[in-house]
Amino acid sequence: MKMDSKSNAHETFWRQMLRYLVSGTTNRIEVGAEQDVYVMDDTVRVVADIRDKHYNPVNDARATARITKPSGATVDVPLKFTSINDVNVYTGEFKADELGQHGIELIATSGSVGQVGAKSNVLVSDLNREFYSAAQNSDLLRRIAAETGGKYYQLGDLQSLLDDLTYRKTPYSERVTKDLWDMPINFFLIIGLLSAEWFLRKREGLA
Repeated sequence: MKMDSKSNAHETFWRQMLRYLVSGTTNRIEVGAEQDVYVMDDTVRVVADIRDKHYNPVNDARATARITKPSGATVDVPLKFTSINDVNVYTGEFKADELGQHGIELIATSGSVGQVGAKSNVLVSDLNREFYSAAQNSDLLRRIAAETGGKYYQLGDLQSLLDDLTYRKTPYSERVTKDLWDMPINFFLIIGLLSAEWFLRKREGLA
């Protein structure tokens, strides 16, 4: 507040803050799938949000979602006005029967906003087992450990795991030999012992 009157820092601060606050504002007309990715034979749910210039929900629109499949074929999905989690939107469904990126185009007409539209995409992908049945399969892990010469550990076996990592021999273990003189701890230990012996002998008058 004590800056020179010619400084624009205060004005710049408020301008940038307001720009940041409105940067995430949703569009009045939006369409998309309920999920980003689906798999074959899933039911894809299309959700469209239609609002007037005051961002109030429009409930009188005749809305259709035109789905363009990777092959180029199109299918029109009628959308019905409904409420999801207390939000008024238009929804419709279609079955995923082709792999790849699907285009979604909203075509809607309303007495209050006229003809409007929006576009987005949704991906239909192969089933990825990584995202399904994520619970631990202990039987499979034990079998893999037995067939590969490994060992299956549970949470209570952490100490034995540390011991095995330190001492266990495997076909991939490599023996490394180091000379005592190349290990500083041994060198300083020997020097310390010799110095202690000399000090004790000196103190007792033996040297």
